This record gives sequence, structure tokens and C-alpha cells, in this order.
Amino acid sequence: MESTYIKEYKKIVSKLINKSFPILKDEKIEILQENTVWRGKAEFWPWKKRITVSNKIKRYRREKIIGLFAHELCHMEMSKKKGFLWLAIMWNIAKHSKKISSRIEWGTDMLAIQKGYGRYLLYSKKNQTDKQKSGYMPRNTVRALMKDYKDVKI
Repeated sequence: MESTYIKEYKKIVSKLINKSFPILKDEKIEILQENTVWRGKAEFWPWKKRITVSNKIKRYRREKIIGLFAHELCHMEMSKKKGFLWLAIMWNIAKHSKKISSRIEWGTDMLAIQKGYGRYLLYSKKNQTDKQKSGYMPRNTVRALMKDYKDVKI
């Protein structure tokens, strides 16, 4: 039986897709929750479309959860636009290169900001550990960049 948390996450993802991710409207995206060290992970393969989140996010404010899912959906949108070959190559390179991994994460945050989710990213980046911050766009950069884009309300 599906947990109330998963049901709520699915509602949030559906709202995000309908509002800002039309390219993902026809995709069946599975939402899973597990005991993990990371907060969220997107998988967008031809055979599997999934967002896996940590059990820890149950305690998060709704705004922080929205920021997390907006970021993961941006990964999925970029993967769909660039195609399977790009995804496979970048996934392999990013596994071994902190610099490439960091560029992908910054690009993902930038897309989320451009779509109007900067405010939610700020929530999702609040109280991050140093390890969680590593390779991702810092809060002060998000704050500076989001001034140039219209804010979305979910």
C-alpha cells in the first residue's frame, strides 16, 4: 500500500509537471522513498523513469520538498531533451569527475531558477551539510540569480 507521503509527493510532482515541465507530461514517473544518504535522485532511462527520495524528507517543510522535486524534474527534462546517449555518457563521466558532476548540478539548479523555483531551491538548500553542498550552487548564488526570473507559486 502506498504511503501518504508518496501520495503527497506524487501530487507535488504532478503539479510541477503541469505548471512547468510539459515535456514530461506523458512520462510515467515512479516515486520511491528509501533510507539513503542523499536526499533525492532522478533516473530517466528508456526503461525506467524514477525519482527516489530519502526517508528524511518526511520531516521537511513543503517548500523544501518542492525545491527538491523541481531540481530532480529539471534533471529529467535535460535528459529527455538531450537524449539517451548524452545521458549515458554524462552519467558515466560524472561518476568519475567531480568537476563534471558539479557542472551538471549547477546547470540543473540554473534551469530550476529560470523556471521560477529559486525560492524553493533556497528552502531545499537550507541546513545542508558540507557534503550535501559540495558540487551544488550555493544559496547566495541562487538568491542573486533568482532576481532575474519570475517566481512560481505551487
